[in-house]
Amino acid sequence: MDDYDFDWDEANEEKLLLRHFVRAQEVEQMFYNGAQVRRIRDGYIAIGRTDNGRWLHVVFEVRDARIRAYSARDLTPREKRRFAR
Repeated sequence: MDDYDFDWDEANEEKLLLRHFVRAQEVEQMFYNGAQVRRIRDGYIAIGRTDNGRWLHVVFEVRDARIRAYSARDLTPREKRRFAR
């Protein structure tokens, strides 16, 4: 998938920023930089890097063909070692 459509609103952008210091722009960069995505029970998990090399773990759902991130955080050191290979 080369083109993504994101579903952002003030509340979810603020939550990501205040809880984990992750900006919406960083989440979008991660997807455009080839994030690894896998399906989970109620949605998806994506793991990837921002343009500045920051590794992120994002939980999201797809609603009306749009990506809606509802959790994002930095990878743990152990996760980084696993995915940096």
